[in-house]
This record gives sequence, structure tokens and C-alpha cells, in this order.
Amino acid sequence: EADFALARVGLERLARAGSADAALRLAEVLQYCPGHEVMTREAREERMVETMAYFPDAPVGGVRLDDPAAIRFILDMQSHLDGACAGADLLHDADPERAALEWIELAVQAGDTRAMARYAEVALAPYNSNITLIVDEAEEVLRLRDRSRMLLERALAAGEPEALLAAAHAHLTGGIRTRDPARTLAYLDEFEASGAPVHGPRSALVLLRRMAELALEADETAGSVERPRAGRP
Repeated sequence: EADFALARVGLERLARAGSADAALRLAEVLQYCPGHEVMTREAREERMVETMAYFPDAPVGGVRLDDPAAIRFILDMQSHLDGACAGADLLHDADPERAALEWIELAVQAGDTRAMARYAEVALAPYNSNITLIVDEAEEVLRLRDRSRMLLERALAAGEPEALLAAAHAHLTGGIRTRDPARTLAYLDEFEASGAPVHGPRSALVLLRRMAELALEADETAGSVERPRAGRP
């Protein structure tokens, strides 16, 4: 990845001129890079070992931290961000999450279906696990959820592969779609069958499958669901 501090002015100019790729790059950096610490893989693995020694059952989307799927994803995602965030340690945006939303909105307005699929990930990020903010900004949360749901449907209708992954996540967490881990697995199967590239580490798919399988097992234990049928429900 190009050094963000050097590329930002050019990216912003391209994004305003209609480049969805530039707008998506800006949104990704502004959402994920503030506070990200770049380090060697060896140093990160050492930190992981120390963390697991104290918190082996800390949940990662319902999966234990010491689960191989969680370990691989965390290390791979951090390596991905090391590249994506090069030069981003100089960011001084007062509200980077809001700025990220503005850029992805620009990509959506340009008709980019990847931006439509990623919209919920960006738009709803400030509200994740922040009950106080959800209550304080309830109307805005509802508006963003409705828009996220509508854009995901548009992306799916257009055949955007990333929308399959977004739908898989949505059915696992609830929020913009009904929580249904069986549908998560079905959408994940459809995405993998498409052969489409993954934005980010491929180990994210392994972790997502593990999360869905554990959620489905828990639901079956409670007697609430059946095993998923083949194909998209």
C-alpha cells in the first residue's frame, strides 16, 4: 500500500472526481487506522501469547481467543492493517469515523456496489457495543440501519460478491437482517463458490464460518433451529 500521508491529497482529489477506489481507500484508513500500532509479526505473536496466557477464553465474535481460527485471523488482520495504515499514524482528524462515512457515501453515490456492501460496516461502527450512544442517537441509528439494509439489497441484486459476505455477517449479528447463523453459512458457501477475492485476510472466512457454526450449535441445543439447507435460504 502507498504511504497514506503522502497519498491522501491525491486520493481525496480522485474521490471527489468520482473514483470509488480512492473513496474506499480513504474510508478504510479513517475507520481502522487511528490508534493502530504497526509492529513486526514476531512482536505481535509474542503479544498474542501473553494475552492468551491471561485471557484464553476472551470472546472474538463468540469464538475463544485461543481458538486457531481466532488466532490466525487476528495476526493476519493486523498484518493487513500494517500495510493499509502505513503513514496513517499522522492522522489528526477530529472525527475519523464520521469522515470515513462521508467518503463511503461518496462511493455509494458513484454507484459502487462494493461501497454499498461495506456501508453498514462503516456507518454503524461508532455504535458497536456503545449502548449509551445508541440511546442518545436512536433516530440516527435507525436511519443508518435502514439505509444499510437498502444498500445491501441493492448490492445483492447487482450480483456484488462482497454483498454475500456482508449478508453473512448481517445474519450472524442481527441488526440489519434477522439473526440466522444458518443463512450466514449459506451466504458464506455462495461467496466461496463464486471464487471472488476477499477484501482483507482470507482467514476472515474461516473465522466467520467458525462463529456461525458455534452460534448454530448453540441454537440447536436450545432447540430453536434446524441445520441449514444447501444453497442460499
